Amino acid sequence: MKFFSKNRVFQIFIIFLVIIFLPVIILALRPHMGASIKTHFTKDKVKLCITGDTGMDTPVQRDVAELMKIEKCDRIIIVGDLIYPDGVRSSHDPQIKQKFDDYYLPLTQIDHKPQVALLSGNHDYSGNFNAWMEAVASRDWVFMPSRYFMEEISGFCFYYLDSTILLRGTYLADLLPQIRWLQQERQNNATTCHTEVALTHHPYLSEGRHGNAKEMLKWIYDSLLIDQSDFMISGHAHLAKDFGKIGKTHLLVSGAGGDVEGSNDGGLLIVELNLKNHLLTYHFSK
Repeated sequence: MKFFSKNRVFQIFIIFLVIIFLPVIILALRPHMGASIKTHFTKDKVKLCITGDTGMDTPVQRDVAELMKIEKCDRIIIVGDLIYPDGVRSSHDPQIKQKFDDYYLPLTQIDHKPQVALLSGNHDYSGNFNAWMEAVASRDWVFMPSRYFMEEISGFCFYYLDSTILLRGTYLADLLPQIRWLQQERQNNATTCHTEVALTHHPYLSEGRHGNAKEMLKWIYDSLLIDQSDFMISGHAHLAKDFGKIGKTHLLVSGAGGDVEGSNDGGLLIVELNLKNHLLTYHFSK
């Protein structure tokens, strides 16, 4: 029986390492899809109305849209699950008008004319998510410049993160670039951002059938957001609740935009920014 030489064994070991780690290296170096924008408001106080899990065409969705009208939002933010139950098939899918345009376009035509910022959710990935990017491009009252992006408002930095990518191994090709993008953006804005708000579809803490973040998603949140971001605002669970703080991070869930689960509280999350004093306050409107 002929044995391999030490050099041959070493060569095989190196080849094995390359086979194992080369895909990871390629993924890590893959160009990210992130974007960074700055928004300027002429007023000192800005009101953001935040909800998620909206696209159901239900009485609850109508009530929450009416709350937005009463609150006179300067910005509407929807943290994913834009169309139930299976997203959309194309940018011309009639559900976009029925479950999105008809509710929120009229709000942008009132005095304040707020833009609507979007984040994807797991139900949106059940359909053709690229169709949403095409639909947004044809609506000047909506913005989602990329699947994940950062928006700075006078030192308040909002990171719109795609947590479905972070959750599912099938999106591994996009997971590492998004993480690298987040770390780079934080570094670039270290002297600019006095308050960091992470917006995700999936929450860290929750109640009901969805429960808390688990396994890889929890590990990513623990590594990147918890005790690093000042606020983490999520949807997914059909309720509206303040889950308190872990470290420095306030955990808020506002996913009652189309339905309220069980006996949980519904409502709309109102975030108010005092741009002059660098102060963020929040409450739930019902």
